[in-house]
Amino acid sequence: MKRILLIGVGRWGINHLRVLKSMPVELFIADHHEQRLNSVDIPQSHRSTDARSLFSKVDAAVVVTPAPAHFETCSELLEMGKDVFVEKPITLASSEAKKLTELAEKAGLILQVGHIFRFDPASLWMRDAIVEHQFGRLKMLQARFSGFKRPRQDTGVTFADSIHFIDLFNFLLGVPPRRVHAVLGDFFGRGMDDESLIVLEYYQGNGSPILATIEAGYHTPGKFREVTIMGTRSSAVCDYNVAQYKIRTFANQHVADGEEIKAEEGAVHQLEFPPEEPLRAELAAFIDAIEKRRSRPVDGWAGFHAVRVVEAALESARTGNWITIDNLNEHRRRVAARYAERLCGIVKTPPEKKWAYAVYHMYVIQTERRDELVRHLQSKGIGTGIHYPVANHQQPAIAKIYGDLPRLPNTEAAVKEILSLPIYGELPLEDVDYVSDAIVEFFAMQ
Repeated sequence: MKRILLIGVGRWGINHLRVLKSMPVELFIADHHEQRLNSVDIPQSHRSTDARSLFSKVDAAVVVTPAPAHFETCSELLEMGKDVFVEKPITLASSEAKKLTELAEKAGLILQVGHIFRFDPASLWMRDAIVEHQFGRLKMLQARFSGFKRPRQDTGVTFADSIHFIDLFNFLLGVPPRRVHAVLGDFFGRGMDDESLIVLEYYQGNGSPILATIEAGYHTPGKFREVTIMGTRSSAVCDYNVAQYKIRTFANQHVADGEEIKAEEGAVHQLEFPPEEPLRAELAAFIDAIEKRRSRPVDGWAGFHAVRVVEAALESARTGNWITIDNLNEHRRRVAARYAERLCGIVKTPPEKKWAYAVYHMYVIQTERRDELVRHLQSKGIGTGIHYPVANHQQPAIAKIYGDLPRLPNTEAAVKEILSLPIYGELPLEDVDYVSDAIVEFFAMQ
């Protein structure tokens, strides 16, 4: 029997508690509100206001805390060798989501993200129907996650609610979107969005775009949890508020008739699904994954891609522009430009010709004090590389085949000075500034 620690028994955590108590696990509970702890029927020895005091006693943890605490909590658990289920969003920054995912993969641990709509039988039907081309060529997807309710205090509505259907659309279509556009509203004046309208642009195999819209907010009267799928052959409406008869399909088609386009309405069917609780299904999948060491159904990369879309939506709302999120090369160029700006006149940076378009697989600087700089950066927790410490013409394999080759003094001097700085497609610009500040600090000390 696995020992599971539930961290957080607030508004949503109390539902996790209800489900976990019915499962064959030894349950531990942590919450910093002592009143909440005292209200749950869990032995005193298995509960604490200090979650870390219980880490060593369990095999895995279910993290249902405010989102800003996810990264630190999950990092500690994974570093201690514990499997982790974390509620969405996995983190509030895609760079942190990436670190958690890579940490789990390197350690061979289970990291599952709580994107609950994937576990609804209606969602599984829609995914299969898309794969089987039951809708024909997809044209649009629409979703609403709206209703008059109390706003969350830790994030805006895009991170709190829109992310549900962002991940669901990624799941249904099998890929993340290519571009994002968003308009956000802050009617409460809290500095966080409480209304969100997002447009996502996905691409099918034939290159034609699929538009998807997601509306979320706290102001609309009622409660809406709806997804609509529109294709050339048929359409479907899914109402997640309904217990069993969630989906209605419509055999509606637009048909060209000469210069006119006719709207032909077809048969309507209502589909019945078993009344399975998605939360129970996803927690059962997590328990199964940690017991059998099998792949988790919603891994850290799913959480990473959902957060990337939210980040793009926030950036789009700020700038008013479409944000492309699949072009990692463009971000590499932004990273390189930031390095060049910050390090100009301090070290030798890579030149870029007007006729060239560098994508910066590596960002290599040169300095005569390379080895000292490496040690300084290491003291700041910054990793670097040397590509490569031995010149090509001096490699043993080359020398063995071709014998003595002429000296190349410029190349031989360069390999003693070159240093590769951190760069990858999702490297945050604030991390670039941290590396640059450390380099500037090093040369200022002398």
